[in-house]
Amino acid sequence: MRKATLLMTCVGGQLSPFLLKALKSCERVDVRVVGVDGQVQVPGGIYADAYHQVPLGNSPEYPARLMEICEKEDVTIVLPTSDEEALSLSAVSADFAAKGITVCCPPADKALFMANKGDMYDWLAGQGLPLPQYHRVTSPDELVLAARELGYPERDFVVKPCVARGGRGVWVISSRKTSMEELNRGLSIDSMTLETYLEAARTGTFVELLAMPNLTGDMFDVDILNVGGATRYVVPRRRYHVRTTPFRGCYLDNHPGVLDLARLMQETLNLPYLFDFDIILDGEGAPWLLEVNPRISGSVAVTVLSGVNLLEFLVLGCLGEDIPQLDLPWGLGAKPVYELLPVTEKLRR
Repeated sequence: MRKATLLMTCVGGQLSPFLLKALKSCERVDVRVVGVDGQVQVPGGIYADAYHQVPLGNSPEYPARLMEICEKEDVTIVLPTSDEEALSLSAVSADFAAKGITVCCPPADKALFMANKGDMYDWLAGQGLPLPQYHRVTSPDELVLAARELGYPERDFVVKPCVARGGRGVWVISSRKTSMEELNRGLSIDSMTLETYLEAARTGTFVELLAMPNLTGDMFDVDILNVGGATRYVVPRRRYHVRTTPFRGCYLDNHPGVLDLARLMQETLNLPYLFDFDIILDGEGAPWLLEVNPRISGSVAVTVLSGVNLLEFLVLGCLGEDIPQLDLPWGLGAKPVYELLPVTEKLRR
């Protein structure tokens, strides 16, 4: 059995403990796992063979600190699990490769436009790929114009920061007033009127936004595994709930339109290693691309739990080994539960 030492970043994530355990339980390769995170210790670090604190992924000191750890721990594969880390490492991946370390991140030329959702949309539009209507907005006045173009107030629309992750800063802009019944049902309120949003926008620092139609269909995360110059797996997972934070579960769904769009996207981008696309359906069931993520999705854990360990297959591919082609267990899924861990002195800090 081949052996490998893999460094996984950002192991403080909600699903990191499961991913670390999945790497430790690989059947075809013996994986030693090094975990890193920005905190002194995190629960996920308990499941790693070694743990180190590192600077934040967008810190200038981050790449050098990671290289130091890789050399100390004899790491041969680095698996970034946050946007900032994947994009930071893409600029120096050749330095790691020179030392025999594979960094599973986008190539530097693709990373240039993946750091900003607006840049990504502009690039994809330039390739003739199908995208929802979108507007790049840099001021409150531009937001008012975009709202008019998107049909507000008769039609709801969505705003989200061009530089953000994990569903942060995403709001539905709607003229519809919330009813008392909705307030009493205990559902989270993720919408507001344009006037309310503008009131906040005009009193703080305005960040660049994307404004686009409010697509009301189901959401998919699509795992893509591409190693050795070939796409080996395309796995759509339909979310049980459209919101991403906190993770609420998903199941494997071979939706033909989502599969076709994901394959078209990958033919155009040809991204390597393991990453995911976010795709949403509109009111008529047609699929549209929302995001291209430059790293694995934490919810790849559902694909792994369903019997297709894409993490193991990624390691095999990085080692130049054959990757099994398994039938995908469509319909299988998972929902999260909480696990209690004893609080050690390290975790207490």
